[in-house]
Amino acid sequence: MIHMADAGFDWIERRSQLLPDKEAIVDLASGRRFTYREFNQRTNRLANAWREKWGIKKGDRIAIIARNCPEFLEAYYAAGKLGAILVAINVRAAGEELIYLLNNSEPRGLILGEEFLDTISDVKEKTEISNYISLNDTKSDEAMGYDNFVGYSDDSSPKPDGPIGMDDPRLILYTSGTTGYPKGAVITNGGILFNCINVLLHDEQIIPSTLNLSVVPFFHIAGLNITTNPTLLVGGTAVIMKSFDAGQVIRAIDEKRVNTLFLIATMWKFVSAHPDFETADFSGIRIATGGSETLPFSLIQTLERKGILLTNGYGLTESGPCSIVQRRVDTMRKPGSIGLPTFHTEARVVNGEGLDVPPGETGEILLRGPSIMAGYWKNPAGTAEAIRDGWLYTGDLGFKDEDGHFFIRGRKKELIISGGENIYPAEVERFLSQHPAIAEATVFGVPDERWGEVGHAVVCPKAGKTLTREQVIDFLGDKIARFKIPKYVTFMDELPKAASGKVAKRVLQESYSRELGKKTNP
Repeated sequence: MIHMADAGFDWIERRSQLLPDKEAIVDLASGRRFTYREFNQRTNRLANAWREKWGIKKGDRIAIIARNCPEFLEAYYAAGKLGAILVAINVRAAGEELIYLLNNSEPRGLILGEEFLDTISDVKEKTEISNYISLNDTKSDEAMGYDNFVGYSDDSSPKPDGPIGMDDPRLILYTSGTTGYPKGAVITNGGILFNCINVLLHDEQIIPSTLNLSVVPFFHIAGLNITTNPTLLVGGTAVIMKSFDAGQVIRAIDEKRVNTLFLIATMWKFVSAHPDFETADFSGIRIATGGSETLPFSLIQTLERKGILLTNGYGLTESGPCSIVQRRVDTMRKPGSIGLPTFHTEARVVNGEGLDVPPGETGEILLRGPSIMAGYWKNPAGTAEAIRDGWLYTGDLGFKDEDGHFFIRGRKKELIISGGENIYPAEVERFLSQHPAIAEATVFGVPDERWGEVGHAVVCPKAGKTLTREQVIDFLGDKIARFKIPKYVTFMDELPKAASGKVAKRVLQESYSRELGKKTNP
């Protein structure tokens, strides 16, 4: 096993030695700026406070639910210094879903952004968590303020209680579950390192002069690993945006001279439609990347007219995520392509028997490489289903052309991607089945001009019962994140079934998608 001491994995410590006065962090929300020396000192204080006050040791979990801020990155790097595991929770998680995530990961403590302090009372009742930190230093009876928590700890390099290896877990990120429960993808130290190597070998322009706009949420694998972590690895500057705002993105590029950014496709659509888009100066952009869904060629053309050569890419939480990336020279030459496998990634397209299919033929995309997750947290069955003979079965359908460039055709799984957020219908269906007036229900994705896809629920009330759309929405409101709640709810007496007895979901999906198409394109 390669130990972190041998591999130099504590990037912030190393950068504080090599570039102590270089700016590491710029926080747009608060105006705070930290050099690598200051950022490392803050991270050390947090790690030492965790060890002294909470007794955190190697392998312990610490959960965080917060929007992008310097403290989020401090928590990530502090966990790494101790060999602890950061559980990054989607800020939209709510109700039973949030309780499940916390009980599944069993963190020793929870860090909360100021917007989430009200959730502590529910969490305390339904979990075993006893330690809380608030990122708002306003006094609270239930959570200690962040600055107070770290204030009396020294900034010396913390000493973990054992060697920290490349195979040790660093992150748990939950993905929506095909069986109705979210699954915690375990990302290792080595997986994160090799993901960064894949990014840097793909595009050598992430360099110390990089000013990266960190706007995709850090609780998504892409928010940390597409550009933020690679930027800090090479000694660049992470410009943090608390949450996405198209106008603020444009100003960050135009006025702050941000030169590198990754946005999901929906975000790029909002940026290109903003009133300030046409007059802004984008000439300083070195790298512009999109993801989460195939980028419309019309959007690529719109951005190209402004001098932004947007590249596409493909990956999953389970793959690190950087797996297949389009080169800039291929943006216009191979429209619709997600590109070629990254340097340390192998990719295949296989049929139902697991055999490779010829170019042009659609099959399931498989991935293999050192950035692939170690497995799902406390879910050996899910791990065995996802990773077979070292290959990650993505559930995504695609093909590759004669030149080896990959294209996405659809999803073998029933995943809905709405504004870059993953929604598995089974999770929503599980909660709908708990409604006392619902006999059965199915959920699928339908096209949406704004979000790419949204959920559509078809509900069958029990005999003698009546329901409204509002009642269904309200029932789901305190159980799952808002983005997972279906936009459309329709009612039927009975769901259509295939000969096997399974719900003919594809028939419903195609029918309602056509109806929506008629409404939006009369």
